Amino acid sequence: MRRIMLVLTCCWLGIVLGGCKQTLRDAAVVVPVEPPGGDPVQEPTAVKYYPSDEPVRMGLEHYNRGAYGLSQRYFKDVVEKAPKDVTAWIGLAASYDKLRSL
Repeated sequence: MRRIMLVLTCCWLGIVLGGCKQTLRDAAVVVPVEPPGGDPVQEPTAVKYYPSDEPVRMGLEHYNRGAYGLSQRYFKDVVEKAPKDVTAWIGLAASYDKLRSL
């Protein structure tokens, strides 16, 4: 009697779990949705700089020399004028990180 109950329980669990697998598989299909307002990150080639790239170059130069305070100032200036410039955001974050660890 116990074997019959065990076999029936296993069959019932197999049927129930088989249905769950199908449901999960169907739920995994997701349609990509465009974020409101378009793509939040621009490609580096699409970034519009103000008249000069000089602040980015100077920020990178000062960062490489270890002058993190100066690099932070240059990168902050760029981020305020061109908020979609990914290089400036990464440089600003790295500068803040280095300043915090000093």
